[in-house]
Parts: sequence; C-alpha cells; structure tokens
Amino acid sequence: MINNRGTHIVNVPIRFHIGALRINWEIVHENGTTLFVAFWPAQGDPKYIELCEGWELVRRYLKLRVDDEESILKFLVAHGLFQSPTRAPVSMGTSRMVFETFSLQEFATIQDYVRQMVLTGNPTLPAPWHGKVGSQEYNILFTQGRSGSQAVVRVSGILPSILATIQFRLAQGARFRTCARRDCRLPFEITSRHKRRFCTQYCAHITSLRQRRKLESKRRKQNMASTILKSGGSQ
Repeated sequence: MINNRGTHIVNVPIRFHIGALRINWEIVHENGTTLFVAFWPAQGDPKYIELCEGWELVRRYLKLRVDDEESILKFLVAHGLFQSPTRAPVSMGTSRMVFETFSLQEFATIQDYVRQMVLTGNPTLPAPWHGKVGSQEYNILFTQGRSGSQAVVRVSGILPSILATIQFRLAQGARFRTCARRDCRLPFEITSRHKRRFCTQYCAHITSLRQRRKLESKRRKQNMASTILKSGGSQ
C-alpha cells in the first residue's frame, strides 16, 4: 500500500524482544535524598536477562508506589538496568563500577510521565527532562517464519522497553483508560465499545465485594438504630 506522498505502508506482525543487564542495586540516603544506585563489582561482567511480556512490565512498573522504597528496589533487582534518562554518568571505582544513579523524585517524575503518555495517547509526549523521548530509535529485524514475515523489535533496559511497548501500542491505535478500583488506578486498553471500568476481573470483584460490605454495614446500622428507637418508645 502506498499513500499520497509515496510512502510505503507495510502491515506485518511485530514481536518484541526485551531484556536488560542483571545488575546489583542499592538504596543510598544522601543529604536527605533517596538515591537508587546500580553497580557491579570491578571484576566480572553483568549478565543479560530477558524481561517479561511488555505490557506486564508496564503494569508492574506503574503499580509501584513512590513512597515504598523497598518495593522499587525489589523491582529493580528483579528486572535489571533501568536506564533512566536522568541518570548520572557511568563511573569506575577501585572496587566497583556504577552504571547509573537516580533519585526517588526522578523515579516518580519518570513514572508519572509514562502514565501520562498512556492516558493521553500521545507516543511523542514532551518529556519533563532534557532529551526527546518520542524520537528515540529502535532496532527492527525482519524475519521469515512458518506464519509469514514478522518484525522483531529488540530493546534493552527497563525504561526503554516500557516506552517501546507503549509507543508501538499507541501508534497502532490503542486507547486506554484508568481502572476504577481506587487502590489500583492502573491503565488498561479499551478493546470494545462496552464501557469497561476495571483493568481485571479481580479488581471488579474486589470493588463489588467492598460495595456489598459497605451496604451491609449501613443496613446493620440502620437496623440497630431502628431497634433502639423501638425499644425507647416501648418504655
């Protein structure tokens, strides 16, 4: 297919291959600031690990609470090098190499940016830091398999993998809304005209259960008040 500008539009399935360097992480408190530091001993090299499915990675990331340092640390340890756009340069000490350092506030800013990109549907949303996230480049390999041609996008690093997953989804026309469960609020893809309110059946069930318990509690209080009034009137 060719549009009126002569640009060739090719429709092929896209498969993501995302991974990151497995790295050591630690929390450092310095002058009232919480820092996340990715490091590796001077001897030896980090290993490359494959990450989970792209959208699952996005959900795990957006689920993190910025007031829970330990949960963020566990996420980083499990998934490898983050590759923050605000990270400090790589430095080499006598005992270890520091790959990146960023603050808790910077992490919160990046997480909010990712959430806004999803909900606004803008894959080139201007970033609140130096650099143009929307114009980043991806390596694409075209392969031929039993089911036909497909494009394989290779991305390294937690944040680049998250951004690639979202940007390609949005470029393909995906739309998202926020889960109605008050303690979830994760974005989910709109896949039909049906006005779905929750990201998962679990969130829908929990919300329904809470509402039922709230109504039952209100009914019990009303019954108790009615009993007290009746007993007072019979004296």
